[in-house]
Amino acid sequence: MSSPHLTEEQQAQILAELAKKDELARQAAANPLPGPLTDVFAIQQDIQVGQWTVRPFYDIDFEFLHTLEHPLAVMMAKGIQGQTQDTVAYIPRGPDAWVLAWIMTRSPEDVEAVFKRSITEVRERAKNEFSKLQLGALYALNMAIIRQLERYWSPVLSYGPAKVPESKNEDGKEETKEVMAENPFQRTGAQ
Repeated sequence: MSSPHLTEEQQAQILAELAKKDELARQAAANPLPGPLTDVFAIQQDIQVGQWTVRPFYDIDFEFLHTLEHPLAVMMAKGIQGQTQDTVAYIPRGPDAWVLAWIMTRSPEDVEAVFKRSITEVRERAKNEFSKLQLGALYALNMAIIRQLERYWSPVLSYGPAKVPESKNEDGKEETKEVMAENPFQRTGAQ
């Protein structure tokens, strides 16, 4: 049985190909979730509604909505402050729904760029794109947006009171009490 002998050129070529594959493998391993896996394991994923993609809700969206005096911003602000009475109603139709849909179907960077130019331009773009939709389409977009908002809040929602040891009773059993974590957004005391 004869073994093939490689010339120095062939050996160099094979070594170069292996080095290239090694580099590609190092690059792939550098990101633990490359490509589609990043999307699969993302906490907040985009939601497709017809031709639109509703992106995750980000903190800057509060600023956009606050600037527009959007009813959803008022409701969220009151909720953060613990005020559940006298909330403003938000009906998912009309200019408020159009603006919300427009904001949530663009990147925060694109929205911010238009906001810097003109709030009127924001409203006009929203009207041009979403005002001719029927209520069903606006409702579907709104439900996706509310889902993104729920996902945004989910990491900070309390799952109920924790039980902590308080004392031991006469039988030597440990008694517990339920305590809630302090809400850092709740304003208490004198201001």
